[in-house]
Amino acid sequence: MADQMLEARVNDKWSVKEHLGHLADLAPLDDRRLSELLHHAEVLSAADIENRATKLANHRRVPVMEIIRRLTAGREDMLPRLELLTEEQIAIVATILVYRSPCALWTGPILSPSMTIII
Repeated sequence: MADQMLEARVNDKWSVKEHLGHLADLAPLDDRRLSELLHHAEVLSAADIENRATKLANHRRVPVMEIIRRLTAGREDMLPRLELLTEEQIAIVATILVYRSPCALWTGPILSPSMTIII
């Protein structure tokens, strides 16, 4: 698919490239929240509700393959940390104030189905 199609906005909503770029932009927050959870923080870092990093990055002007490379790199960096987690660590619960509800890494049988997956 051409970059031109992926950077198009419909009804002034984010383009495909902006959505992918936003996910890549969240990698540092995902990493920080995982560290906070593993250190038993009661409240995890909030996201930037204004999405400043995504707005400043101007993802619509970045080649889609570069955005995908960044997104993939962020996920590949996180995956080894997640693979090493124990069941006890997966069960740690904390709050993200924006969501105003308990959040955990996993919502499987060991946790309440009302909890939010954070990563």
